[in-house]
Amino acid sequence: MKRVTFTPEEQAEIATLTLTKRIAKVWATKGALTVAQLASMLSMSQKTIFKMVAAGRIPAYRIGGSIRFDGRTIIDWLRQQRNA
Repeated sequence: MKRVTFTPEEQAEIATLTLTKRIAKVWATKGALTVAQLASMLSMSQKTIFKMVAAGRIPAYRIGGSIRFDGRTIIDWLRQQRNA
């Protein structure tokens, strides 16, 4: 059987699709994503997510004192990051 290999661009696309599916699933079942959920999915620390929000580098909104993320917006943002 011939082994299938992917280019680095194809591997990035596969990783992005897998991640966007996970985000969409959580968002569809639980609504807005929390900092903890997003940090876990992106394999980043919560502190880094908070810094990105403060710098305006990731789309977020506040409900009271809590930061939340819209799943669709984060998926679009991830695609833009991959293509940048």
